[in-house]
Amino acid sequence: MTTEPKPVPIPTPLTAPFWAAAQRHEIALQRCGECSAAIGYPRLNCPNCGGRDLDWFTATGRGRVWSYVVVERADPTFAPDVPYVLAVIELDEGPRLLSIVVDVVAAYDMGLLDLAVRASFETRGAQQVPIFVPIGEGA
Repeated sequence: MTTEPKPVPIPTPLTAPFWAAAQRHEIALQRCGECSAAIGYPRLNCPNCGGRDLDWFTATGRGRVWSYVVVERADPTFAPDVPYVLAVIELDEGPRLLSIVVDVVAAYDMGLLDLAVRASFETRGAQQVPIFVPIGEGA
């Protein structure tokens, strides 16, 4: 059986700064100039106050597992990775991102909730895609 390559994100004008940062192995977020809210995925308006004065900044790339599922059946492109952990990561800056957590034993209990993680990156084609790995409490 031939495995197809995983999908490669295609940056748009709105998402280009996020993907350019990923190429540098960084997580970029937007910040509202009116209310200072950090914004988790690229938008034209602040979801907190509606402001349009949004700038990009480099986040720490650290956070905690807020929620997760263990994927046991997947599309053929992701089947070689099964089982894997798909998680909502709450970044230190506040926004939440959906990503994969690697280097963890697929847990069937609540053992991964609140796990400290940091961004790492997976190469897909010519693009870097953020994934997360566990970190020690002192890291």
